[in-house]
Amino acid sequence: MIINRKLNVSDEELFDYIVKLFRQEIKKQGFGDVRIQDFYKGLVLKKSIQNQEENRSYSFTIAEYDRPKRIKIIYTTSKGTRFVDYRIRHKKDFVCDVEYEEDIVAKNLRMRLKAMNNDAKTRKNMAKSIKAIEQDIISKRQPDHPMETNLFSE
Repeated sequence: MIINRKLNVSDEELFDYIVKLFRQEIKKQGFGDVRIQDFYKGLVLKKSIQNQEENRSYSFTIAEYDRPKRIKIIYTTSKGTRFVDYRIRHKKDFVCDVEYEEDIVAKNLRMRLKAMNNDAKTRKNMAKSIKAIEQDIISKRQPDHPMETNLFSE
C-alpha cells in the first residue's frame, strides 16, 4: 500500500514527528526509551518472550534513516514482518510531499489473507492518520512560528 499526500508542514517537522511516533511504539513494545540521537540506519532492537505456551521474538530495525528525507522501519515478529517507509520531499517552506508505504509479509496463509482483506480499510485509516499528523504539528507550533505569523501573506 502506498499513500501520497501534500502537507502544509516542513519536512523537518514531519520527520521529527514520525521519529517521535516510532519512539513511542518502541517504548510501548517494551524496548525501553530510545533517544532520538540513538536512531541511525542499521539500529536493531530484539526481544524474546518465553512462556509456557510459546516462544515469541520481536525485532525492530531501522533500515533507512536520512533526516529529513526518509525513515524505513521493519518490525519482525513470529507471525511475520511489517515494513513501514516514509519518504519526504521538501517542496517549499512549510510544504512537503510525503509518500507512505506499508507492506506486511505474513508467515501463514490466514494472516496473509487477513492483511489483504484489511488493505482498503488500512489505506483509509492511514490517510486520515497522515492528515491528523499534519494538524497536530500545526496545532503545536509556537505563536511566534514563521508560518503562524504569515498565514495570510503571499
